[in-house]
Amino acid sequence: MYIWVVSLHVALIFLFLIQHAAEIYVAFKLREQEEPQGIFGVYSFLPNNNSRNLRITYLLIIATGIAAGFISTWWKDGWMWTGLGLMIVIWGVMYRVGANYLYAVDAITEEALEKKDDPSAIDKFKSNLKARREPEILLVAAALGGLIILWLMMLKPF
Repeated sequence: MYIWVVSLHVALIFLFLIQHAAEIYVAFKLREQEEPQGIFGVYSFLPNNNSRNLRITYLLIIATGIAAGFISTWWKDGWMWTGLGLMIVIWGVMYRVGANYLYAVDAITEEALEKKDDPSAIDKFKSNLKARREPEILLVAAALGGLIILWLMMLKPF
């Protein structure tokens, strides 16, 4: 039973990464927009209900990891608790930074649309978008956190 639960756990992780591909693409593409109306075109790349699907997949990843820990004796080991804690921290960072980024993009876009008659508004719009660094923060947090969790799962160091 353990091998089936772990296999499902790994398959869910792959599904989660595939689901995230569109959002990663959009996060970086938002900064490249030349005009405020282009933001809405980039947003259209996000599939409907993608956030809901990501949450469901994330919860299933955690549930299968917890189930694998109960089937085996991993709960007595520190790597299991560290991995679970790191998953929760990654979720918190992603949620907070990602939401702040999208709110900021919306605010920058609204301001540019309100001042569309001002020629400097487009330049300010482009420079404000390019100044945002949340996509890099999200990418580093996800990649580094994911690699640490992979290391914990593979080597079970403590």
